[in-house]
Amino acid sequence: MAHIRNSVLAVASIALLVLPHSDLYAVEPNAAPTTGEVTFSEHIAPLIFNNCYECHRPGEAAPFSLMSYEDVSKRATMLQEVMERRFMPPWHPAPGHVEFHNSRRLSDDQLALYSKWVATGKAKGDDEKLPELPTFAGGWRLGEPDLVVTMPESFHVPADGRDIYRNFAIPLDLPEDKWLTAIEIRPDERSVVHHVLYFSDESGVARGLDGRDGKPGFRGMGFRATQVGGWAVGGVPSKLPYGLARKLPQASDLILACHFHPVGKAADVKITAALYFADKPPERDYVRFQIPPGYGRGTKLSQGVPPGEKNFQIEGEFTLPAKAELIHVSGHAHYICKSMKATATLPDGTVLDLLSLPAWDFNWQGQYYLKEGLWLPKGTVLRGEVNYDNSADNLNNPNDPPKLIKWGIQSTDEMGSLFFGFAVNDGDLFPDQGRPRGGNRAAGLTQRLKALDKNSDGKLQADEIPAAFRPLMSRIDKDSDGVLDRQELTESAPRLRQLFGGAGR
Repeated sequence: MAHIRNSVLAVASIALLVLPHSDLYAVEPNAAPTTGEVTFSEHIAPLIFNNCYECHRPGEAAPFSLMSYEDVSKRATMLQEVMERRFMPPWHPAPGHVEFHNSRRLSDDQLALYSKWVATGKAKGDDEKLPELPTFAGGWRLGEPDLVVTMPESFHVPADGRDIYRNFAIPLDLPEDKWLTAIEIRPDERSVVHHVLYFSDESGVARGLDGRDGKPGFRGMGFRATQVGGWAVGGVPSKLPYGLARKLPQASDLILACHFHPVGKAADVKITAALYFADKPPERDYVRFQIPPGYGRGTKLSQGVPPGEKNFQIEGEFTLPAKAELIHVSGHAHYICKSMKATATLPDGTVLDLLSLPAWDFNWQGQYYLKEGLWLPKGTVLRGEVNYDNSADNLNNPNDPPKLIKWGIQSTDEMGSLFFGFAVNDGDLFPDQGRPRGGNRAAGLTQRLKALDKNSDGKLQADEIPAAFRPLMSRIDKDSDGVLDRQELTESAPRLRQLFGGAGR
């Protein structure tokens, strides 16, 4: 069934038709359906320029441009079909209790307007009413960057073989500490890049590892670094909202932890990264954690999804130790995932649907930022569930016939987690997910211990540990006494950062 999977990838690549609105756009939104004539210049061009042009322009991911009447008119029927099927725009969240600011869903009025234009002959209209194309500073979607860096050498990805995980260290040479709001990457060969995680390394260890085996980059996670972001296929770069930022110390090197996926044609890849900085430190911490943790590694997914199993589920929970403002939700999994869901149960029993992806698509792994932050009280129970279909009926199944699929880092293995991003007043009360913060880490562990230590005995019993993290207790409990003390937490901090901060890519 690998040929089916490749076909799905091809369709997804060809059909990059509608992408989200951006504050960079100067084009006014198109009007609602009118009783008069619908023309390209007055009605359709704003819709296309606002939603498609960001990718459908020279040098971007889409395979053709949508810059003119001629470009759109000759593909008008195909565009109408994918819009009406809602295959495009690639927006997978079902309606819930929150709205996302980067929603790609076209309104019914927009669909009706476009359909009327096609049905009435695709009139061009008055050229004087045609809006100008949006502009992008230097081609970057997020505008003019504060710093642009590039891998010094290209990395070769063969035509076939297993997925490749490779890290690349890029010196930043910062004049002072900076506060990072976004990273936008531009691979010169996009087809083989599945995802990239961004890390900050102050030690210089990663730089020393780069190139030791005679090839650009290095394998493994044998360095201590802090994750500061990431991108996956189908994602669109965006800045952290609400004045949030991640600390990037002066001595930092940028580490690009890349997942390359051979696609049948060899490629040499070099990645350029644009960094965006805040003018001042944020007033609140940004924390992010996974449910289940470790990309689902500690769940029954480690034993595998049996062949033919259509309804295999993993889940996890986490109770907020303090009031926090939810600003972001997303998920990650591989091919046989069929759906995932994130909810919040308030202390009064009210259940909020935060994110529901009823038809998971490996090729479109979006980042969903809330249109308005959602304050959740202390004691709110966050829950994440991921569902898998390892049967022959799943057209995305990489195996024909189906076979046992376990947790692993290859695309044909599986993972599964929901990600929750919060703006908080005291980040030390939350699990360390590899976020950069000022302050003393040992002090942070002490505060976290106090917050969870219900009986104030200076240790954590199993029932005091959030349920999502209990499967990891045996690895941290060095003396096997069934409790965790401050020394055990301190000694295990690098391991926890590796598990929760992205090593399981």
